[in-house]
Amino acid sequence: MLRKQLWFASTLSLVGILVAMPAIVTGAALVPMQAGGEVGETVIVGDVAYLVQGSAVSVWQLSSDGMTAPAQVGTTEPLPGLIRGLAVAGDYLFATWANQDFQGELVVFSLADPLAPARVLDFAYSTGLFLRPGDVVAIGDALILADPESGVYSIDISDPLAPSVGAQIFTFGLERLAVTGSHVIGWGSGFSGFAVEVIDVTTPMMPSTVGYYSSWGIFEDAAVEGDVMMLVGDGFEVVSLADPTMPVMLTTVPSSGTYIRSALMNSGLAYLGDADGLQVWDLSSPATPVAGELVSAPADRTESAAIHPISGGNEMIQFTGMGLGLAFDLDTPAIPTFEHVFDLPVGSDSTDVAAFGNGSLAVSDFYSGLRLSDDELMSLGRVDPAIQYGGYESLTVAGTTAYVTSWGYGLMIMDVADPVAPSLLSSVDVQYASAVDVGGNMAYVVTSTNGGSLFIFDVANPQLPVPRGTMPISHGWDVVYHDGLALIADEDHVDAGLRVVDVSNPDAPLELGRYGDCNSAAAVTASGDLAFLACHDGTMHVVSIADPAMPTQIGVYTDPSTFLQGSSIGLDGSVVWFGHTGGVDILDVSDPAQPTRILRQQFPGAVRGMDVGVDGNAWIAAANAGVYRVQPVIHRDGFESGDLSAWTTSME
Repeated sequence: MLRKQLWFASTLSLVGILVAMPAIVTGAALVPMQAGGEVGETVIVGDVAYLVQGSAVSVWQLSSDGMTAPAQVGTTEPLPGLIRGLAVAGDYLFATWANQDFQGELVVFSLADPLAPARVLDFAYSTGLFLRPGDVVAIGDALILADPESGVYSIDISDPLAPSVGAQIFTFGLERLAVTGSHVIGWGSGFSGFAVEVIDVTTPMMPSTVGYYSSWGIFEDAAVEGDVMMLVGDGFEVVSLADPTMPVMLTTVPSSGTYIRSALMNSGLAYLGDADGLQVWDLSSPATPVAGELVSAPADRTESAAIHPISGGNEMIQFTGMGLGLAFDLDTPAIPTFEHVFDLPVGSDSTDVAAFGNGSLAVSDFYSGLRLSDDELMSLGRVDPAIQYGGYESLTVAGTTAYVTSWGYGLMIMDVADPVAPSLLSSVDVQYASAVDVGGNMAYVVTSTNGGSLFIFDVANPQLPVPRGTMPISHGWDVVYHDGLALIADEDHVDAGLRVVDVSNPDAPLELGRYGDCNSAAAVTASGDLAFLACHDGTMHVVSIADPAMPTQIGVYTDPSTFLQGSSIGLDGSVVWFGHTGGVDILDVSDPAQPTRILRQQFPGAVRGMDVGVDGNAWIAAANAGVYRVQPVIHRDGFESGDLSAWTTSME
């Protein structure tokens, strides 16, 4: 199972050796590449679009006439958290990031080369203990930054490499910002429902709140143009900002049955992307919005959009959580023309990853299915079966065949011999499928929810899988085939844990033994007579399966923080990679009775899968943070040749 077995030959201390960085960034990252992840804000400057994806910003070249589809030309290095805000001022790009530990900063990128933003400064805008920076907007030589935990900050960027904080407005819950005239409009979800604040920025370094508005509607986001604001989500609400001190609701339009995740307003029109396509609404009379054109397009889960001026008019670029970019010609603004559709690499919520072939990568994306890329994380191809609530969870590749589990459907079998043109070979309805592994001609699938099961399928002909045996389990999270056994990570607080199942007769799988000291099992791998079990309670168990009828505990690693949940596991000789909700712990298990943490590498999202490419690169699937490529730089003895004075083994 490619995602479960890691074959590092010379990378014992790979990802957690950290270089002390000054505020001005000069060193190279040990995690040099990231792609995909949660789709965020879009900023277009000239013919270049900057798109937030997880913990990095991808860079897209746009055509000046709109005749060709946008093409990705690069990405920034990944930041320590998910990027929450993006703004451009002069020759600099400003991004905010926040992680799950309530840490966050403002990062400055130089746009000396607009196609290759270079990180030049990390700026701590606050010394507070609980930070969660959100959106940021530029007004002349100032930035306005929203932090839903601590308020709104004005930051002087007259010298972008020496920013300074001016004023702070103590408020709560504001995550997004928009500029209209001499005001910044902030919004977010708070104790009083969906909250809106109007901030006077006549003097940007001395902002002051002048108006408030709140709604109990179910809203996701908002858009502002002039003195009109639109709140969108389950339907939409139109608010007048004509009197900034007293915003007033003008009207509410109920949902048409789909959920709207973002909106773009331009020249009195509102563009809303949802599962039905692109909706156009005329807001020239804001109190009485008029439904206009509905353009057929794959606009489900549209997360952001921006206007791109082109010769002769405008085009609109949209990005969706389904891993797609869309371009619409606005030559006739009320009747957009769908021009182009293009891929965002690896999707927005990566659940598993497997390297295969000669430098190709397969990724299962929770929302959009199987995504294929090259080893530079640039998109090659995709297979996204039209299954509602697909919930793609797990992946393994055997030869040129990929096996993907869909929680909402079952087992999907796909041909990846040509990564540019993958295809669905077959599918099997297995409700609540959560994990798959392949051994020989057999595929082993475990399910969760409403009582789990182990299913075995003969996949000698992957176009025609044949059901073989089944066996009840409790709540299967993972399965690995190992020397005639199916090892199942099963979660049940009474009688589960690690199940050891004899599958020598695929028509009659037989449970031989069970290890119950970890009853919250999340993932499993094995080598020889040892199984390694990642547990949701933050522990990693080493279990002897020398006697499959009596699995026996050899050792246990306990996360010292006690707050993290185990989610994935991999093995490299005497080193275990223990993936959890905070990153990866690299553990020395040369003495299986005493697993010892060597180091920790943090990631902004839960590590749900991991694998190593044939060239020795580590691949990490970190949910909404995206997929990471980690380059080996340290040898198995824990040292790098040359001057070691700059290295430290301190852990975060």
